[in-house]
Amino acid sequence: MSATGQSSLIDVLQQNQIARGLEVLARVQGEVGRAIPGWSEGEPEFIRTTFLALIKEVTELMDHFDWKQWKLATPFQPPLAAGEFADILAFLGYIVLFLGYRGVMPDDLAWAYAQKTRVNQERLAGRVEGYGQHE
Repeated sequence: MSATGQSSLIDVLQQNQIARGLEVLARVQGEVGRAIPGWSEGEPEFIRTTFLALIKEVTELMDHFDWKQWKLATPFQPPLAAGEFADILAFLGYIVLFLGYRGVMPDDLAWAYAQKTRVNQERLAGRVEGYGQHE
């Protein structure tokens, strides 16, 4: 339960599952990245490249959602969108790996996500001043 008596959307078991999923992403991308010396080790140039690539992949996925109101809509193509999402997960895996090198572990990330979800739940419900649906 949160401070306002609302139940949390993420319980301890789910938080643990999120952490294990993040560990898998980091482990897999750590292996994949070994093909390029320095990437998996988190050298600064690869950290920058990883964040830029993540931003690019997010915008590529966004383009599948016809967000431009002034442009003719195109049919949504689930396999292409799934591929873009897979790219996002790959780059997030590297970021989890880089954070781990700096002492921020998957359990820390899962805990922070659960906490932020609670805060956002409160905000969206209008229980935090300045947030929520207003008329």
